Amino acid sequence: MKRAGLLMLLLVLVVVPASLVRAQAPQTHYSAILTGDEQVPRVATRAFGTAVFEVQPGGNAIRYWLTVVDLANVQMAHIHIAPAGQNGPVAVWLYPAAPPPRPIPGVTSAQLAEGTFTAATFVGPLARQPMSALLTAIAQGNAYVNVHTAANPGGEIRGQIR
Repeated sequence: MKRAGLLMLLLVLVVVPASLVRAQAPQTHYSAILTGDEQVPRVATRAFGTAVFEVQPGGNAIRYWLTVVDLANVQMAHIHIAPAGQNGPVAVWLYPAAPPPRPIPGVTSAQLAEGTFTAATFVGPLARQPMSALLTAIAQGNAYVNVHTAANPGGEIRGQIR
């Protein structure tokens, strides 16, 4: 009888807490606010932007929207791998979707790019890596969006992806 009571107590101690723990769903939406203040080194600019990312069902593709305001002579935009305050290598082309750069003369205040990418398009440190490598970099605060212009070829506006 004591053995049955002990077994019941063990079941309660193991099963009940486990049933109370809900599985946390993986994050599927990320974003970045891009400003000149986030650039390394800082860039004095009135331009700013946003980047929104949505992991598609199955986790093998990411849909994105990149919008900029008051940005002159855009050259290209990427996801880079590095923490805030440091520059890092290009990992994903956002505008254009692949090299070479495609300059946009004049001032842009609109959606610069929209699309979907997969791990097959990764370059640099993520080349031949799975999508989880980028998602891990984002979760660790090691990925940022950078928009390059003619006046600031190293980037005019930037934001960490969160």
